[in-house]
Amino acid sequence: MLLDASGSMGDDNRIGEAKGGISEAVRSLQPNDEAALIVFFTCGDIRVVVPFTDDPEEILEGLAGIAPSGGTPLGDGIRFANRYLSDNARYQERKLLTFSDRETTCGAGATTAVAEIAPDEPEEPAAEEAPEEEERPREIGWSAYRAGTDDSPYMANYWVDVIEYRESDFDDPARDSAALTVRRHPVAYVSSRGRTV
Repeated sequence: MLLDASGSMGDDNRIGEAKGGISEAVRSLQPNDEAALIVFFTCGDIRVVVPFTDDPEEILEGLAGIAPSGGTPLGDGIRFANRYLSDNARYQERKLLTFSDRETTCGAGATTAVAEIAPDEPEEPAAEEAPEEEERPREIGWSAYRAGTDDSPYMANYWVDVIEYRESDFDDPARDSAALTVRRHPVAYVSSRGRTV
């Protein structure tokens, strides 16, 4: 879980809505799932607040003392979280959930950071005389949702961005693929506590 605790998250209880979304996510963890809480407070201040744990209560306790302050290093936060996932996650299936309200105000851009994400695990040498079988790619992917509004003198226009990244890594570079999509959906309103749109 990557949480934006920059100053703008103090507006309109955005930090409360993000915390509510994280709380629901960790309460839905299955047995043997693990999660960590990483927070960016301002430019140059990105921290692992709760290391990987399978106890949802540890994440909830870590959320309690977080207050918004400073700028929004969204791209740097994504880079930091991806490195932490690569170095510390126990399982091959990994997801990065990002809770943020706006574009980057300092550091790397989010699109640049996402484009840099790639599996960093060394390839295992093939066993001698191993039977031939269809090659399966190493895959990485994540999804994020960002809600926002474009204020006008007459009415607020709400929208939700659905951000998805998928990458497949074959032994043959010619077959590798990566895709980042951002789809913006206008909505009538955004509900409280970050649960439904």
